[in-house]
Amino acid sequence: MSIYSKKILVSIAAILLVGVCLWLLLFYDRTPPPAFPSIGSRAENFILADLKSGQQTGLAEFRGKKIVMLNFWASWCLFCNREMPDMAALQKEFGKDLIVLAVNRAEFKSVAENFARERGVDDAYPLLLDPDDAVFKQYAGFAMPTSFFIDKKGIIRSVALGPLTLEQMRERVSTILNPKP
Repeated sequence: MSIYSKKILVSIAAILLVGVCLWLLLFYDRTPPPAFPSIGSRAENFILADLKSGQQTGLAEFRGKKIVMLNFWASWCLFCNREMPDMAALQKEFGKDLIVLAVNRAEFKSVAENFARERGVDDAYPLLLDPDDAVFKQYAGFAMPTSFFIDKKGIIRSVALGPLTLEQMRERVSTILNPKP
């Protein structure tokens, strides 16, 4: 390899290195990811469209009124498929004290509608659309399904990463309703 060829290769490598550095400086998102909400912290508000009515629904609407089971789901999630009918039973059982908010993760409205209808939960509790997955990211989600149990004051009292049985859901709601001194 001639000296001329080596100089060209070194020049190309230098240009590539400068290009990568410039790209990192200009386009790399340096904001840290949100911290996973901890038990005892205030649940962050969000506003999303209801799948059925299209009305905007926010978490803050239920502060001071009801316990919230905030659940993140998607049609491709096998465990979500099993869990959603149990959430409907939980909503029916604790209806005066509880609201289940089921947030669909970045799927087309038609996909979410069909999935909910096939499982018989399309009228059981509010199904909210998160088209950009922004709320899942806001809650630093990483597992499916993920559920947050939030008391009437808006404080996270329990978190479940993965599926829950109806009995486990009941236990978490009952613990919030009847706290031990």
